[in-house]
Amino acid sequence: MEGLKQQNSRINAVQALLALVNAVLLIGGVMLALRALWGPRAPVMLLPALAADVCWAGWMAGLLPACRPAVRRGLRIAPWLLVLPLGGKGIAAGFLQLLNGVIYSWNTLHRGGVHLFDVAIQDGDILAFTLFAAVGVGQLAASMQIRRRVYTGAALAAVLLLPQLLAGGMSVWSCALYLSGLLGIWMSIPGQGPSLQGLRILSLCVLALFVFAFTAPRREMQTMQHLRESIVQQISILRYGREMLPMGQLEQANILHAGEKTRLTVVTEQEKDLYLRGFVGAEYTQDGWQPLAGAAYAGEHEGILRWLQQNGFDPLTQPAQYLSLCGQSTAAPNRLSISVQSAGRSMLYAPASVQSTAGVRSRSQKDSRLVPCGLFGDKSYQITELSLARPAELTVREEWVEAPQNASQQAYSRAEEVYRSFVYASYTQVPTSMQPMLQEMFWQELDAENTGVYKALDRVRSVLRENTAYTDAPAWGGQNSLQDFLQGTVPGNDVYYASAAVLALRQKGIPARYIEGYYAPAETVSAGGGRVELTAKSAHAWPEVYFDGVGWLPVDVTPGCYRDAVTLQQMVALPDAIHKTAALQSDAPGAQELLDKAGNTGAQPLVLLQLWRASAMGLGMLALLMIAFLVLVLLLEITRYFVWHQKMRLYAKASPMQRARLIYKRTRQLLNLWGVRNCLGWQAAQTDDELVRKVPGVRPGEFMRASQLMEKFLYGGIPPEPYELHTLEVLVGKLSSPENMDFKRYLRCRYCHLQTKKWLKDT
Repeated sequence: MEGLKQQNSRINAVQALLALVNAVLLIGGVMLALRALWGPRAPVMLLPALAADVCWAGWMAGLLPACRPAVRRGLRIAPWLLVLPLGGKGIAAGFLQLLNGVIYSWNTLHRGGVHLFDVAIQDGDILAFTLFAAVGVGQLAASMQIRRRVYTGAALAAVLLLPQLLAGGMSVWSCALYLSGLLGIWMSIPGQGPSLQGLRILSLCVLALFVFAFTAPRREMQTMQHLRESIVQQISILRYGREMLPMGQLEQANILHAGEKTRLTVVTEQEKDLYLRGFVGAEYTQDGWQPLAGAAYAGEHEGILRWLQQNGFDPLTQPAQYLSLCGQSTAAPNRLSISVQSAGRSMLYAPASVQSTAGVRSRSQKDSRLVPCGLFGDKSYQITELSLARPAELTVREEWVEAPQNASQQAYSRAEEVYRSFVYASYTQVPTSMQPMLQEMFWQELDAENTGVYKALDRVRSVLRENTAYTDAPAWGGQNSLQDFLQGTVPGNDVYYASAAVLALRQKGIPARYIEGYYAPAETVSAGGGRVELTAKSAHAWPEVYFDGVGWLPVDVTPGCYRDAVTLQQMVALPDAIHKTAALQSDAPGAQELLDKAGNTGAQPLVLLQLWRASAMGLGMLALLMIAFLVLVLLLEITRYFVWHQKMRLYAKASPMQRARLIYKRTRQLLNLWGVRNCLGWQAAQTDDELVRKVPGVRPGEFMRASQLMEKFLYGGIPPEPYELHTLEVLVGKLSSPENMDFKRYLRCRYCHLQTKKWLKDT
C-alpha cells in the first residue's frame, strides 16, 4: 500500500512538471510574439513572463482540494486588481501603439495608406499593456490545460500570428515554443499528462520544432512575403483566369503579343480608334510599373475620392462628363458590347471615355480602372462611352471650364480643380536616377519653351523614333533595361515605348500614367462592320495624359500606332464627324446578337465555347469547395462548442433522476453508434459480450452493472446515488472515447449531439 502511494506521488509529480513545462512553453511563445510585434521598442520580457507564470500558478493552486472557493476566486481576481490600477490609461495607449506598429509595417510592405491612431506613447505604456496581456495569457494557459482547450489555443495562435504575417515578419522561436506547448496539451489525457507513447511522440515533435527554429535564418524570412504573394496570385488565377498582359512588369514584356487565341470580342457602334484600358501603372520602379499606392490617398489627400463622389465627380467618367457639359459638342454616345474569351477577368476593359456601366456589376478601383464585383468576374458586359473621333492630342479645353456658365459646370469645375491638384501631386514623379538622362534626351532643346501636350508629345515621338528600335518580343535586360532601350542598346515593344513616354512627359511636368489593354484602330473597326476580334496582336501599352479640365485621355508613341504630324494637321481642319458602324443600322441585329452570330462560320457556337471555358474552371471550383468545406467545419466546431457547454450546464443543474434519464438517452445513442441493438432489461448479457469485443477498455460485466442501475432508476423510480451515477458516466466515457473509434465513427459521435431540441426539452 505504501509503495502504491509513493508511485502515485511520483506520477503526480511528473504530471505537475509536465504541466509546468507546457505552461512555460506557451507563455514563452506568446511573450516572444509580443516582442516581435513591438520591434525595437519592446520592453524586457522577463518581468511579463514571470507575471504570466505566477498567474498560471495561482490559477492552478486554486484547484487544490484544500483551497476554499473564496481563496480560489481571490487568486484569479488579484492579478487584475494589481495590474489595472497600475497600468491605467497606459494599457489602452500601449494597445493602440501596438496596432500602429502593425499598420505601419503593413503600409510599408503593401504600399498602403491605412490611417494610424493618434496616440502619445511612452515606454511605461508599452510595459503596462505587456503586463496586462501577460496576466491574461497566464490564466488562459491554465484554463487551456485544465479543460484541454486546444481550439482556444489555436485561436490564440491565429490572433498572434496574423499581425506578424501582416507586419511582414514572424518570430520562428515564438512559433516553436507555442506549438510545443500546444502539442503537449493536445496529447495530454484530461486531468493527467501524456501517456508514455504520447510523451515520446511529443518529445520528437518538440525536438524537431527546436531544431527548425535553431537552423532558420535570424533575419526576416523573405519566403513568407513570396508565399503571401503566391497565394494571392493563385487565388486570382482560380477566380479570374490567368492574366495575358505583363501587368506593368518590364521583364514580362515579351508576353504582350504572345499567343494566337482571341482574347476579347468587341462590338461598337462607331468607327474610331478603340483603346480599352486594363492595367493602370502609376509608380515606376526598376522592375516596372505598379498601381498608385494607398498612401497617395492619405495625408493631405485623405478622403478626396469620397469628397469627389459626393460632389458628383468621378475620375473614371470625367472625359464623358466634360463632353456632356459642352453645349456644342459633336460627341454622340457609343455602346460597346464586350465578350471576354481568353483574357483575364480581374478587370473590366473599358475606354477612357466611359460614360455609364449600368447593368454591370462593377466598382471603381480608386481613380484608375473598373473591376468586377462577381466572384469570377464578368464574361460579357456592355459599356456606354462618349468621345470624339479625333486623336486625344488634338483636344482643346473649352473656355467654360475657367468661366462656368451654369450650376452643373460650376460644380464640375470646382471638383476638377481639386482632383487636378491630386493628379499633379501623384502622377508627375520620376525616379531621381533617371531625371538627368530624360532631361538631356527629351527636353534639353525645349527646356525654355512653354510646351503644351501636343508639342511635348511630338517631341517624345521624335526622340523615340531616332534613338530606339521596335521588336515584338524584347529580351529582359535586367534593372537597367529601360535605360538601355532609350540609349538604343536593346530593342523594345509597346511596354518599353509607353514606359519611356510616361517618364519623359512627367519629366516635363505633364501628368501621365502607364496603361495596358487592347487597341483597335478605326480602320479595323470599319473593316469588321463594328465587330472586332482582339487577339494577342491587339494587346497594347500606351500612355494616358491628364488634360487639364478634360481628364485622362489615351495618347500613343509606339511606331505604327499614331498618326504623323501632317495627318494630324489635316484632321484639325476637318469637321469632327463620327461614322456609324453596321451595329447601329435599324435592320441589323442587336449588339448581343452580333456577338452570338457574327463570324461563327466554321467555328464553335458561342454556347459550346462558354461550356468549354466553364469546364476549364473546374479546378478553381474544386479549390473554392475546399475552402467552403473548411468554413463549414469551423462553423460546426463553433456550434458544437456552444451546444456542448449548454448541455453540460443543464446537466450540472439537473436532479439525480434527470441525470439518470439523460445518461440513459446518451447510452442508447452510443450503442447505436457502435452497431449494438439494446432495449433496457433485454439480453443485457449478450450486449455486454458484444461491447467487450467491439469497444476497447470495456470490462466484462460492466454494461450489465450499468443496465441494472438504469432499471433501478427508470423502472423502480429510486433516485441514484452519486457513486452510481459515476459508474454510468464512466461507461459513457468509454463508449465515446475517440481512442476507441475509427475516424467515421468519431465524426458521428462528435456531431450527433448537435440535434439538441428534444434533449433540451426533456431536460
